[in-house]
Amino acid sequence: MSLKQVAASLGILPAARAAKRSVHRARVAFLEWRLGAPWANGGSVMRRTYRDYEHYKEHQKSKLDALGASNIDAGLDAPLYRVLMERLARYAFPRGTTVVCLAARRGGEVRAFIEHGCFAVGIDLNPGPENQYVVVGDFHHLQFADGSVDVVFTNSLDHALELDKVFAEVVRILKPGGRFLVETAYGFNETDLPSHWEATFWATTADLVERISAHGLALVERLDIEQPHKGVHLQFRSGAHAPAARA
Repeated sequence: MSLKQVAASLGILPAARAAKRSVHRARVAFLEWRLGAPWANGGSVMRRTYRDYEHYKEHQKSKLDALGASNIDAGLDAPLYRVLMERLARYAFPRGTTVVCLAARRGGEVRAFIEHGCFAVGIDLNPGPENQYVVVGDFHHLQFADGSVDVVFTNSLDHALELDKVFAEVVRILKPGGRFLVETAYGFNETDLPSHWEATFWATTADLVERISAHGLALVERLDIEQPHKGVHLQFRSGAHAPAARA
């Protein structure tokens, strides 16, 4: 008899599952209390409740105004630039590789791609004034042509309202074999909880990977990262020429 069968016969597995569900419900309740805003519990993915899409955009655009451009530059974009300069070296991008960075704030990630010889631009609902790296845009409705981009990068999926719309847009603009690079914190059933600005959060990174993969994007690499926050760096490939995954 296997260990799993022994555990089932002793009633251990049902008790463990019930305990896990209780922990999940407690974490959901804590999130709602902490953020002072209702969250819709969709199982493996939770989403903040907004009055409408304009309310969502107002909330996301308010981050730059609330924190200040200089604080975002120093606290978010500068550290991201430094660590991406090292992480992106592994890809050895051909000079002129086209890159779009989603929800790129002040453009730290855009600068890193440019330093690696790429033709890169960022989009954000509120890039702030005099931002030479990021233009106004919405990653639910990208302004770029079909099949026109070699790489899409984001570390802001937790700021999306409709994940599936974002992934559909990524697939639309990527060239066959193009890369979708995602950096994200761990999920709320792993180690992390959302703060005031997130619109969506998932239970585990495996849940996020499953959601992305459902759009025909193949996971080919996963790296655990420590900076600028603990989480994972994920590489997906679009359509043809997607190699097997490696750790």
